[in-house]
Amino acid sequence: MPCWFVEGQANLLGKVISGSVELGAEPYGSSDLSRTGRELPGDESWSVEQWEELLDGYTYDQEEMQHCTEESWNYILGAVLFEYLYGHYSMWDIHLLTVAAAESKDWELALQDTLGLSVGELHRDLATHLYGLFQEYQAEN
Repeated sequence: MPCWFVEGQANLLGKVISGSVELGAEPYGSSDLSRTGRELPGDESWSVEQWEELLDGYTYDQEEMQHCTEESWNYILGAVLFEYLYGHYSMWDIHLLTVAAAESKDWELALQDTLGLSVGELHRDLATHLYGLFQEYQAEN
């Protein structure tokens, strides 16, 4: 599984369990990026394609995982992406994806089998979401 998936789920759910945020409530799930401390890569000028390029850059090997955990924004990016996933798929769907990916050790196959998406389609959806968040944030501020 890509680092953003592993660390993002842990980050988002950990915040919910600790009571520091409520899943689905403001400010999570909104365009208020101040909740992240703006510790995300990119900014309002990034295109959907630039966000896709960032997501495409995540590989699934041990070296990438170590590099990923060294950057604090990867945890925040993952939590924001999980907001999208939980807003568009059920928690059960994401659980099945996690189990399928862990059992098969094949992220792409698990994604196709559980959500019916290719990695490219998922990255496009997530990139579009990130782009939209930054555009809304810019318009509000």
